[in-house]
Amino acid sequence: MKLSLTPLHILYLLSTILGGVLIRGGIYTSAGSLAFWTKSSRHLIEATNTLFGQITMYPLTIFNRGVQALLTFALPLGFIAFYPAADLLDKPMGFALPGALPLWSLGAGAVVMAAGLGMFWLGMRRYDSSGS
Repeated sequence: MKLSLTPLHILYLLSTILGGVLIRGGIYTSAGSLAFWTKSSRHLIEATNTLFGQITMYPLTIFNRGVQALLTFALPLGFIAFYPAADLLDKPMGFALPGALPLWSLGAGAVVMAAGLGMFWLGMRRYDSSGS
């Protein structure tokens, strides 16, 4: 398989990477922000690391449609690696997403990061010093 490097492909790659970074960053921000309410989010951060390590290494198509929908629309981990790779390699994606995939990736990343920052700022309102 020969890939050509055009300005459109470079833009595709950069927007997909940015979307993936926003998704990961938003999920980590959300998980870390829970410490405002629980005083410790270490276990949730460890679970998040495990989630990223285990789920993103497999194609979404091995999961049933419900899990695929969850990992596409609720917790959009599929936009980090699976959908870009499937689109690039012209493989079946499970869900037919209308429009350009990099826009989906950027959109999902923006939503997840906005949610993470929203949780952070809500937590900052109720911040209570540890007393040390």
